[in-house]
This record gives sequence, structure tokens and C-alpha cells, in this order.
Amino acid sequence: MIFVHEANLYKCIFQSRKPEAEKFQDWVTEEVIPEIRKTGGYSHIPKSYSEALRLYADEVERRELAEKEMHKAIREKSWIGSHREATAMATASAKVREANKFKDRT
Repeated sequence: MIFVHEANLYKCIFQSRKPEAEKFQDWVTEEVIPEIRKTGGYSHIPKSYSEALRLYADEVERRELAEKEMHKAIREKSWIGSHREATAMATASAKVREANKFKDRT
């Protein structure tokens, strides 16, 4: 197994240009570090009722999206399996027909 120290993980993330890494970079540099500098720590406790509602709504949307993506992936995997099975059956049928033709000739 390969283990990465936390500091090296952050170095990798901060060097990455992937959109997900850039979102993380923005969050750390724009929210976390300034909050630590101001208060001495970071806690993601909502500061108001409306912020708590927004956070909850965002979490519900993220979960709904993840569930939709999961169901889509399951459907696609099922379709691929069915497609492969149909292709294999068609190939097998063609080979049987070919073998029967050869058998009839002899």
C-alpha cells in the first residue's frame, strides 16, 4: 500500500488543474484560511438560519444528484450487459447456422 501524508496530499491538490481540485483550492484559500486567521479555528457551523437552510438544501440536491447518477449508471451497466448478451447470442446463432449448412453439404 502507498500512504500519502496530509501535507503531500495538499501539495498535490494545489498543483492540480482539475475543476474539483480548483474548487477545493478556492474553498481553502477563500473560506477556511481567512476564518482560521480571524477566529483561530474553522468550524462549519452555519452563522444564520438562512445559511443553515441553504446548506441543507445544497446537501439534499447533492444527494438527489448522486442518486440519479447511480441509477443512470445501473441502467447503463444493465444495457451493456444485455447488449453483450444479445451480441453473443447472435454470434452463436450465426455459427450454429454455419455449422448446420456445412453439415448439410456433407
